[in-house]
Amino acid sequence: MKNKKILIFHSSNDLYGASKIFLQIIQILKNSEYEIHVVLPSKGPLDNLINQNAHVCYHSLGVLRKMI
Repeated sequence: MKNKKILIFHSSNDLYGASKIFLQIIQILKNSEYEIHVVLPSKGPLDNLINQNAHVCYHSLGVLRKMI
């Protein structure tokens, strides 16, 4: 299959629960030969771990909320 690419947005740049799962997902995708691009809201501790497996850029991400 030709260049499989995936773009992933993550709402934080820390090393807590959701980010640890996020790292596992990136590794699974990398092993499946995806070219991974990640958008994070700012620089932080995830950078060094993600840079090994994906292209990283930074963009302020808005917050979506469900209004009732």
